[in-house]
Amino acid sequence: MPAALGDVRAEILSPGQAGRVSCIVPAHNMVAYLGQAIDSALSQTYPDVEIVVMDDGSTDGTADFVRRNYGDRVVFLGQQRAGMAAARNRALRASTGEFVNLLDADDLWPPHRLATMVGALTAAPAWAGCVSLWRNFWDDPVLEEDDRARCAEMVGVQRERMLTAALLRRSTFQTAGLFDTRYRHSSEKDWWVRVHDSGAEFGSVEEVLFSRRIHTTNDSRGKVVGNEILQILLERHRRMRPRHS
Repeated sequence: MPAALGDVRAEILSPGQAGRVSCIVPAHNMVAYLGQAIDSALSQTYPDVEIVVMDDGSTDGTADFVRRNYGDRVVFLGQQRAGMAAARNRALRASTGEFVNLLDADDLWPPHRLATMVGALTAAPAWAGCVSLWRNFWDDPVLEEDDRARCAEMVGVQRERMLTAALLRRSTFQTAGLFDTRYRHSSEKDWWVRVHDSGAEFGSVEEVLFSRRIHTTNDSRGKVVGNEILQILLERHRRMRPRHS
């Protein structure tokens, strides 16, 4: 049963190990790309990285692939299909790092990402997290041509505050809570709203340190989020109303 908003806000993660980065990789039928994502996390120059792969009910051999190719180099978890928010929450509960970086199973990091991002957070102790610049890249040239013609904003350096472009302190989830599993497509937007309302301060790193893969089976392609966004706004109004009473 989906968690109520109060449940995800009240849950407190256990303290994380100082200096460690937990890389959270939820995966649902992404075995074609998953190895490249994991390899990019394993290739980090930062010395203390924990990789938690959360298989969200895949039917494409994800579990066998990860166990066969990575063994004890990653923490592997599996569950019946429950959606991105639930997968991220379970992986977060199992993680042990002071810092958290979410990595989708089809995306990539350059080797110096975590060293740069941890350095930025260490230098700014007031920040709850920091967000890097990022780029889209396409597997399919036909799809790339179509997207470029349809949406020029998808090309070039991206500055949008995307969750997977952020390195977060673990304590940020203790302040804002985990992801609300009621939102199938918009749990990230809901989480950002709660973080904003908490007054958490975020910094930026002016370097492209994350590559987002565009393909025909992206979870975000063609999704309809209007009703969920309306619900998020209504929930925010209810939360904020007592403050202004």
